[in-house]
Amino acid sequence: FRSNPLRWNGKTVKVVGSFEYKNSLGESFSMEQGDDDIDVVYKDLTRREKEEILKLENFSNVLIRVAGRLEKHSFSDNSFDIIAKKVEILK
Repeated sequence: FRSNPLRWNGKTVKVVGSFEYKNSLGESFSMEQGDDDIDVVYKDLTRREKEEILKLENFSNVLIRVAGRLEKHSFSDNSFDIIAKKVEILK
């Protein structure tokens, strides 16, 4: 989706990357894919899935797979979140 993110706005995407850090208050985390940082919002996941994410250590570089809806931020042409429907930790 990075080559043409507007084309994917509002659609489901799947990405694999390295876990960077979590923001438990905002129920989100950042992951890295190549040189790109991707923000993932996990507020809609089950309690068990959220607990698994919260167990991850910041900057652990654990490989994760995320499937969810891509949403463009209204304040920036180049800023997007993935609203997670599924997060898999690929230890």
